[in-house]
Amino acid sequence: MIENDFEFQMICAKSNILNIRQRIDISLQEIKEKQPNREDYILPMTDSIDKLLSCYYVLDILEKELRISRQRNSDLEMKLLILKQKYDNLRKDYDEMQELWK
Repeated sequence: MIENDFEFQMICAKSNILNIRQRIDISLQEIKEKQPNREDYILPMTDSIDKLLSCYYVLDILEKELRISRQRNSDLEMKLLILKQKYDNLRKDYDEMQELWK
């Protein structure tokens, strides 16, 4: 459950980043239209959009890596269960053979 909450939080964070980026972009377009010479606003806002997108891409990569890691973990757990079952069967066969040789 905690894992799903974390994944949900990552998705929400990505959505929030895109929402904030869109708000800044709308404001930036208004400033460019109404006050195109206000580089003191335009440049930092443009830089902020670039940084937000960079954060978004990092979160996107982390989300994908998390899913891959969870799948890999699940696969390994399944293999471990199979190996444990094989071990238990071999142990049982061995014990039976030991009884026969007594």
